[in-house]
Amino acid sequence: MKTLTLKFAKETDPERAIEQQNVINKLTIKLPKLLRKVGYNDVNLVIKISSQTTYDIAGFKPTDKKIFLAKIEDIFNDDTLLID
Repeated sequence: MKTLTLKFAKETDPERAIEQQNVINKLTIKLPKLLRKVGYNDVNLVIKISSQTTYDIAGFKPTDKKIFLAKIEDIFNDDTLLID
């Protein structure tokens, strides 16, 4: 199974934690749709709060992983990603 795991560092400031949760909520809704739009219907999205901010990609062949990373980079570079 192909998986994209996004990990966000835990915020200790309550205001920033609320803002972070809003970002996570938007990503949870928008990112699967955008992944399907670029041809990745079979990618499972996991978003977690962790001790550090990072990501992990599993289940891809090395050449497919590079292509997927390029698509993800394009998605995250889109200024409208987090706009309602």
